[in-house]
Amino acid sequence: MSTYNKHRLIHELAEDEGLNATQISGRLNISTKTVNRHLKTARHSPPERRVRHLKIDPYKKQIKQLLERHEYTAVQVFQMIKAEGYSGCESMLRDYVAMVRPRRQTPYLTLNFESGQTAQVDFAECGLLNVGEDRRKLYAFVMSLCYSRMIFVKFIMRQSTEHFLQCHREAFEYFKGVVKEVMVDNCKVAVIRSSSFGPPQINERYADCATHYGFKVMPCGARKPFEKGYAKLDIM
Repeated sequence: MSTYNKHRLIHELAEDEGLNATQISGRLNISTKTVNRHLKTARHSPPERRVRHLKIDPYKKQIKQLLERHEYTAVQVFQMIKAEGYSGCESMLRDYVAMVRPRRQTPYLTLNFESGQTAQVDFAECGLLNVGEDRRKLYAFVMSLCYSRMIFVKFIMRQSTEHFLQCHREAFEYFKGVVKEVMVDNCKVAVIRSSSFGPPQINERYADCATHYGFKVMPCGARKPFEKGYAKLDIM
């Protein structure tokens, strides 16, 4: 029986048949307390819906901010808000993350370069090499021209500043010219400090090299090597 029909029937028994609360309770097989509650109000009002409070509710705003800041996994978000005091289950958090995670947008960035304008510089790891009785890491310094895709590669044993600058000199000699800009990742031999809130701090010796040859250092954003526009070369 719906609460509305129950309310109407209680009032009919009380008003039309003159039954009291105890008699109505026995007739309808409901508690006297329920009968008295209905008799106190002439009009039926549905009971207020109970608001269910979830353990994740206080953290919803923080979760949205984390997902807008970076593409964290649900596990990473769970670990971060757990450290903030979240005591709910991980499955509840996963469901909420799946519901509010911002949609990925297709990038529409296209980089175009003129002849002699820009070169990209990368280091590549090439495994281990036997040097006497030791096993040493082998690296490749790679400079590629963005317009022609012409490539200079030199294998080196260390990623030191001296090797980095020497490779630049040999690359310019190989290309028979110097480009206007050199795009680099945020490796320490090129960029000492990178920040999202200000200009990067270029390694002083690399800055001197750029001044000597007349090119401009163009570091990628922090943790954004994709800004080069081309995939890194895998030298193996």
